[in-house]
Amino acid sequence: MNSSQLITVAVLPIPNILDVENREEKRLNGYEGRFLHAILTGLGFQFDIVEAKDGQYGSLKADGNWTGMVGMVHRGEADLAFTTLAITEQRTEIIDFSPTYENVAPTFAYKKPGVTLPLFAYLYPFDIIVWGCIFLLLFLLPAFFVKISDKKIHYGTTFYKFFASLLGQSFKMTSKSSHLNALLCCWWIAITIIPASYSAAEKVFEGVGSDPCVGIWSSMKPKIYEILVLMLNCSCSSDNPNIKLSHCLGWSLDSNFLLANHEFFVSVCARLQYILYRIK
Repeated sequence: MNSSQLITVAVLPIPNILDVENREEKRLNGYEGRFLHAILTGLGFQFDIVEAKDGQYGSLKADGNWTGMVGMVHRGEADLAFTTLAITEQRTEIIDFSPTYENVAPTFAYKKPGVTLPLFAYLYPFDIIVWGCIFLLLFLLPAFFVKISDKKIHYGTTFYKFFASLLGQSFKMTSKSSHLNALLCCWWIAITIIPASYSAAEKVFEGVGSDPCVGIWSSMKPKIYEILVLMLNCSCSSDNPNIKLSHCLGWSLDSNFLLANHEFFVSVCARLQYILYRIK
């Protein structure tokens, strides 16, 4: 193609991709518009811009004719077609394409799923040693009860009562033996501490999966925010470098130290403002 001749370029205006701001001055905008203008002016071509009247890229109709920019090139109404024009097998049969300059892969956006907990996530609150001690205690105490009572009570019934009490059910056993009463006191203490500890630890994992730090950070964030606001107000509300943070935080800082480190406190103020923006 001779660079001295006038060529006609068919385009399909798309906001922010290819905008025809002034057809007479041949001023194009958008990343593809600027790219097209750079190529044509760089090669020294004289060009006119025409828009696809039907607003289509180009598809084959039932009567064998083509629509859009492809149809304009096929009928000789335009020398070039340019605007994210895809290369298809049907189009290559009637028009020629330049080498590919852009590859666009389809991308799908969907809501990010939450943390999927594994099957045995309910075991997370305690480690394996604690669970081992709990099960050992659960199996041994009923055996001691049976032995101390001279087998007057059944092991299965006793184990069932102990297991139910560990899950929060009522627990009632009467005995005249001081040894049995001592064991009962130990078990009552155990069924008070173990479920409470499990519930407290389980709250950390609730809604945050296997990362307990997320739950801890969520609960601490409001208080941290208040502290940072307090520090920011004390450090940055005045242009005087002799300010004392001891007024609000109880720190004892010498005024000469603050004077010598005024630039440091200015940078601290900037960092505090950034942190407040991130955690609010």
